[in-house]
Amino acid sequence: MADVPSVLVACPTYKAKDYALRRFVAGYRALDYPEDRRRLLMVNTRDDDYVHRLVEAGVDVVKRYLQEVTPEDLTGLLGIISHAWQEAIIPEAWRAPYDYVFSLEADMVVPPDTLRMFVDIAERTGAWVVSAMYGLRVDTCYRAGMPAIPTCADGLGCVLFRRMLFGPGEDLTDYFEVYLYKKAHDNERGIVRLEGVLDIDHLLE
Repeated sequence: MADVPSVLVACPTYKAKDYALRRFVAGYRALDYPEDRRRLLMVNTRDDDYVHRLVEAGVDVVKRYLQEVTPEDLTGLLGIISHAWQEAIIPEAWRAPYDYVFSLEADMVVPPDTLRMFVDIAERTGAWVVSAMYGLRVDTCYRAGMPAIPTCADGLGCVLFRRMLFGPGEDLTDYFEVYLYKKAHDNERGIVRLEGVLDIDHLLE
C-alpha cells in the first residue's frame, strides 16, 4: 500500500456549516481511497459545541479563531479560510508528510471515486493542481483587489494539489484560493480542470 500516495483531506469550516455535517462526513467515509492513506482534518473557527459535534462525527479537528464571521461577509470569510490553511493545514501536510492535499469544503459531497480519480490524473499527468472547477465565487479576484485570471473561478470546494506547491511556513497571503491557482499558473506547474465531469452535491442551506 506504500506506493499509494497519501492524502490529507482538509476542510476549513465554521458553525454555519453544521447543517451539512452529517452528509459531508458520510461522503468522506464513502470515498473509494485506502483509509490508511487518507485523513480528514477539519479546522473550526470558534464554537466549542461545533467542535464537539465534529469530534463526535469521528474527524480530526484543529480549533482556530480570528473573529466572528457570517457567510455574507466574504472578505472576512476568505481571510479566516486563508488563516486556517497557513496556520494549520499546510503545516500538517508537511509534518506527516502527505503527498497531496485535497480541499473539500464542508458543504460538498462528491462521488466516491473522486479522490482516486484526482490522484490518478495528477500522477499520470504530473499536474500540481486538479480541480473540479465547480464555478463558484467567480468574483473573488475582484473582491481581493487582484487581476482577474480564469483560474480564480475554480475555488476550493473540490481541488487536489501537491504538498510541494507550498513551502513550510510560506506566506499564503490573505486570499488562499486566489494564491493557489495563481502560483500554479505562474510557475507553469500544470492545472487540470474537470469542468462538468463530476456530479457534485452542493449542500446549500
